[in-house]
Amino acid sequence: MLTNALLIYPPHTRNTEPPLGLALLASALDNHGLRVRCLDLNSQCGPALATETARTTFSSTRSRRAARHLKHAINHLRSPDAFSNYARYRTSLESYARMLREAAPDQWNMNPGDLRYSEQDDFSSKCCEDALYGSLLDPFAKLTQAKITKTIATFLPDFIGISLSYRSQLIPGLALISYLRRELPRIPLTLGGSLLTTLPDSILNLLKVHVDLMVIGPGESALLTFAGIEATFHDCPSVAGDFKTFDVSTYFSPGTVIPFRWSRGCYWNTCAFCMEGVHPYRCADISQAFSGLELLRDDYHPSLFHFTDNAIPPKILKELSTRSLGVPWYGFVRPESNLTDRDFVQALARSGCVMLQLGMETPVQRLLDFMKKGTCATDYSCILENLRAVGIRSYVYLLFGLPTETHEDRTENLQFASSHPIDYLNASLFRLPKGSNLASNPDEYGIHDVRPRSDDSHYMSFRGEDEQRKVTRRWLSETFAGNGTVRTILSQTPPYYKSNHAAYFSLMDTTYFKGRAL
Repeated sequence: MLTNALLIYPPHTRNTEPPLGLALLASALDNHGLRVRCLDLNSQCGPALATETARTTFSSTRSRRAARHLKHAINHLRSPDAFSNYARYRTSLESYARMLREAAPDQWNMNPGDLRYSEQDDFSSKCCEDALYGSLLDPFAKLTQAKITKTIATFLPDFIGISLSYRSQLIPGLALISYLRRELPRIPLTLGGSLLTTLPDSILNLLKVHVDLMVIGPGESALLTFAGIEATFHDCPSVAGDFKTFDVSTYFSPGTVIPFRWSRGCYWNTCAFCMEGVHPYRCADISQAFSGLELLRDDYHPSLFHFTDNAIPPKILKELSTRSLGVPWYGFVRPESNLTDRDFVQALARSGCVMLQLGMETPVQRLLDFMKKGTCATDYSCILENLRAVGIRSYVYLLFGLPTETHEDRTENLQFASSHPIDYLNASLFRLPKGSNLASNPDEYGIHDVRPRSDDSHYMSFRGEDEQRKVTRRWLSETFAGNGTVRTILSQTPPYYKSNHAAYFSLMDTTYFKGRAL
């Protein structure tokens, strides 16, 4: 039986809180007697690479200024002070961002929340093969190798698990597999994480050759079986993670932030443009989940809970409205009729809610119905007014370029965004994912010539898409972002870290934070 597990989270994505997926695996393994060490390379490598780069001599005045300011900037982004003054926050964040851009070789594009390889599609087989066979090294390769070597010197694992959540982690993760296979060939490797559910078969087949176990979907049972322990998890096995081996001081947050989930999958699971249907919906037992949340509160004394559900289930929201957690929280919800009840929204505020992420997509009811969103656009105004009235910040997601969208629809979206109390805003362009109902049943939605963008692409193309995207992108940059009210909302929406840091600014205004030692 294997007894020592090293779980690794590669760079590079937002380093604001411990990765919940890794913490949940750690909890399951620890509960069955394994010794577990979690190594969050993502939280460590960005600041380390920026610090190393700051020692360089730069010709640019801005880069020299950013290099001088970097040490203070990193410390500032890990303190409450950063989130009490937006102007100072932007100064520190841009210093950090500039050093990361300077650190990236010419073929890489890097910022504090993302990493892309510009010469090829991140999902191309060629790009992945180059990373797996050691000929493509990401900007973090030397740092990740050194930190793993240091960890293994004090904790010799019986197996190593690598978890990938975002496409920006793919190439660093594969380069890490290449290094471990070369330097530690006798230690078994496992690979999992939510990213794998979105990868094309060509990439998955390539990865299978290089690891001892690849897990697509929940990994608790698979890892325990791999370790020689028979255990079966039913429904939603665990909602509370084990964070004791994470260094919470490495995150860019004003205090300890603990991620938590009530469910897997999506309780609605009908939206035509989404592929969440690949994950069966499971919700935790309410009593057990709240007991787990209270244990996390007592063990880690967090400053904020982040509920990471695809959408917090209504029955959980209802229960939250009856409790006072003693810790502020935020999460994603569907903009449904329960939020039109002012008393209910006020109760959520009393329970500790500081921000809600709202997938409104569009105020055009025809498009909402067409996409089987299941929400009522006439509720949107009341929901936003209620949130503003009780002091809960709103982070609104709008989606442009949907099939059959007209110029009049875009104009209605602009009028909506510019005339409602929205605190933060994410406006994105529609892309058609392979696993969505829309891609599987295009005739039902009136789109034609649906085909993969490439053999390795996660997205599909359809007739007229490229021209539609070009027109919509130009309209977004010139007309939508050019509107004075929208421009103000976008300017106060944190770049790079988006909703994660928006939640921290929301936290600063609450009585929970004022006078509280973080």
